[in-house]
Amino acid sequence: VSQLEGKIRNASSTDSVTMKSIHFDITPLLHSLSILENATTVARDKKGGELINALWSLEKRVYMGDTVAKDLVGTLLNHSTVPYVEMLTTWLQFGSLRDP
Repeated sequence: VSQLEGKIRNASSTDSVTMKSIHFDITPLLHSLSILENATTVARDKKGGELINALWSLEKRVYMGDTVAKDLVGTLLNHSTVPYVEMLTTWLQFGSLRDP
């Protein structure tokens, strides 16, 4: 948004900002927001393995071939697996299972 505002403020009379150029600038952002909305809908009220499976399924089945979605959902998946992997590591190394 701030980049778009700067573009509008710095536009000279020969370098005008049109609705078409604004649409061109915000289309990738709208796609990313749509992916995040879908991910939050799928992940709602899930935790643990169920959350990981839902995100994995979203990445592999819904957004197959979409590199933006692969990056966004992949990042969510990477961050959501950290507590799960830590729990498994503690269980396998020390025999202590703590499943909140």
